[in-house]
Amino acid sequence: LCCSGGLEFRSKHIKRKMEQQAPFWCDTCSLDLQSAASLTEHQSGRKHRKRVSRLHAHPKDGNRPGRATPSDQSFCSMLPPIGEDELFEGLALGRYRSVVVLTGAGVSTSAGVPDFRSPGSGMFEEIRSKFGGRFPEAKVQPEIILSRSFALSHPEVWKSEVEPFVRSSVKNESIVPTAAHQFCAWLHHRGVLRRVYTQNVDGLHLHPSLELPEDKVVECHGSARNNTLVMYGDSLPKRFYDCCDADFPTRSKGVVDLMIVMGTSLQVAPFCAVPNMAPRGCTRVLVNRYLDECLRNDFSPSASQAADGYMIPLGRIRIGSRKDVPLRSLWTDRKAKKKWRQVLIEGDCDDFVANFFRSPVAVEMRLALNELPCRD
Repeated sequence: LCCSGGLEFRSKHIKRKMEQQAPFWCDTCSLDLQSAASLTEHQSGRKHRKRVSRLHAHPKDGNRPGRATPSDQSFCSMLPPIGEDELFEGLALGRYRSVVVLTGAGVSTSAGVPDFRSPGSGMFEEIRSKFGGRFPEAKVQPEIILSRSFALSHPEVWKSEVEPFVRSSVKNESIVPTAAHQFCAWLHHRGVLRRVYTQNVDGLHLHPSLELPEDKVVECHGSARNNTLVMYGDSLPKRFYDCCDADFPTRSKGVVDLMIVMGTSLQVAPFCAVPNMAPRGCTRVLVNRYLDECLRNDFSPSASQAADGYMIPLGRIRIGSRKDVPLRSLWTDRKAKKKWRQVLIEGDCDDFVANFFRSPVAVEMRLALNELPCRD
């Protein structure tokens, strides 16, 4: 299932003309801007806005002068849509030069590492079963067992039961990187990977077989393999904030042109805010087995508030030098469609990778996941 976020056309004429033109075509100015970033910059420029104003003042279709039609508003404010085919073509042809990947438990499940929230098999289900009898609060909030406050309140239980339980889930020599991990390494060896931010503590992104440099990977929640676990209630490592500052600067135009978010429901702060740091014009991709899990979190407005058009004023956080990053999911937000090109793909992470390498352009170029191209 693929849901594209982007330009919404209500005029059949504009839609037909846009389809005949290049994907970054400005109909108002009759220009091909070549990229989403260039199109966004152009649409905010003085010449483009003056032309739009003149068109609105002297409409050709008989609308009231000075008032934009719905299709004009959409055309001038929304970024062009992107589909899975165009995304794959861009990846294969090297159109994206600075890629950031965000990963969660979903990239490791095919390796035998349990995720947290899957009914019947997730780690939270096992915590409820294993610890819920002695600690009833864990039946409602299983993450409590993995918190710093629990470790301090029950040090013996933590040391003798919880810590070994967590390590046994991820510290296993038979656990090896999945196709999703290999894809991140493939991006690096092609010279386009800027960074991987992962919530996972299994250390698989730094598995020796991938040859991925440590400076390319940010283990936001630490690693069970080197005893640096970040528990619920702990601060994230300083390196997380330093890398966010480097990758998503506040006072200069962002260099990241593609962000791929895979295998995370984006429920845990501050990690859930990182997708919202993507620079304007960047393409954002969300891949998850169940998309509906990713589209709301604890910082989103309630259903009734959303129906009334209510927007929560809080739910923001400081990440590095960025003082006001929204924590709520913005994937279906109207403002997001003005800022980023987006594609939402429902399915397993490994299937997403396999589909890319099966795409026509990738096949024609004979791209393979197991290749490690030499970098200059």
